[in-house]
Amino acid sequence: MTGPLVPTLRAAGLAAALLLSQSARAGAAAPPASYDWWEDAPDVARAPLRGFSRADGAPHILFVNFDGAEITEALWDNASKNETSLTGWGGTYAPFGEDPGGPLRAAILNEVRADYAGLNLEVTDERPGAEVYEYTMIVVSPTGKLPGKLGFASVGCGGNPLGVGFAFFGASDNAAASEVAATVSHEAGHTLGLDHVADTVDLMYPNQVNNLAEFADACFPIEGENYCDAEHQSYCPPGQQNSFQELAGALGEPANPGGGAPVVSLVAPEDHARFAVNEDIVLEAEASDDISVSQVKLLQDGALAGTVLTPPYTWTRSYDVEGLYEFRAVARDGEGNEAESAPVLIAVGDVDFPEPATTTGDSAGDDDDDDDDDDDDASASASDGGASTGGGPTGTDGADEDDDAEGCGCRSSQRGPAPLAAVALLLLLARRRRAR
Repeated sequence: MTGPLVPTLRAAGLAAALLLSQSARAGAAAPPASYDWWEDAPDVARAPLRGFSRADGAPHILFVNFDGAEITEALWDNASKNETSLTGWGGTYAPFGEDPGGPLRAAILNEVRADYAGLNLEVTDERPGAEVYEYTMIVVSPTGKLPGKLGFASVGCGGNPLGVGFAFFGASDNAAASEVAATVSHEAGHTLGLDHVADTVDLMYPNQVNNLAEFADACFPIEGENYCDAEHQSYCPPGQQNSFQELAGALGEPANPGGGAPVVSLVAPEDHARFAVNEDIVLEAEASDDISVSQVKLLQDGALAGTVLTPPYTWTRSYDVEGLYEFRAVARDGEGNEAESAPVLIAVGDVDFPEPATTTGDSAGDDDDDDDDDDDDASASASDGGASTGGGPTGTDGADEDDDAEGCGCRSSQRGPAPLAAVALLLLLARRRRAR
């Protein structure tokens, strides 16, 4: 990146139509133009960096803190010292409410890992040891929760290797793992130097309206104020941001990236199996990888039909319309590599399978396209194995009605002596589901 390794700082948060400005607070002091994040670092941490990664290629660490913390206020964020630069946000943060290794915690971590797949970032719920000085911390706690507010974070242009943020959830909230993970990833994105963008396909969109959102490898217009324009222009025209490339620039390249893609197959049902209308159909995939499998997606006729994060990778479907349905499984590993299974074609009801293709003449089965159109009317159960996320995107009418000039999302202000700003992401009624 051409932006400074040592960034300036602002703040961003997630809440419904809430904008807090430190300049409006009595006695609020503007931060200096830049700050040496390494000033207080022990000598052992002063190794040369490529982005945030250490010289040996070890990844930057995102510590998802489910266990509570005593946070103190300071001029600058420092995850290793439990310090936040956000005025009024010091205090005791209660634990999330689930023991380490619990299924919800595991699902949240897997979702965050999927968000950062392909980037040199390690996601963990264990605090790094004293030998690691620089890491990002997102505290997941019900403390500080207000209606519609999901999270809050300090943000540094060019990335803050000591950033601290908050995601306001407790285990008893019954929030989906994907909703919690989206907030964690969004807030961590701010600490790593990202502003809001105006496209719903990107995780940095201010509101949770798209269950397929990711850190997109594309230039999108900035939503609201553009606090890190110089850094964004390393990858995009003025006024735009490429979230994925900017994160890759901040985090650096891994020295030893993972091996090949995962291996995945659909083991049930058999190809060309036949089922009755409204009969339950159990689909099962098997997947393996040299590192880890982060998720397995089910595609029906090329469209996403569900995602499972942990074994068993199973889905149960039923259809009230006769037709042919083609399924594939897509596995992704922790490095972002993907592999797709061979297709499995099934028949529901009294329909004919296409004739096998021959070496002479036209391929058979072209007329079966009409059967795919029936999917819109077919019902599918929501019974999926493992820790799962749902299928396609969701939205809420009027989701952007509160987006005024200030915006209602997690707004970041990160440049020069401008006042520290804090904002929040609108909690929509529709749960965000991600499946990649």
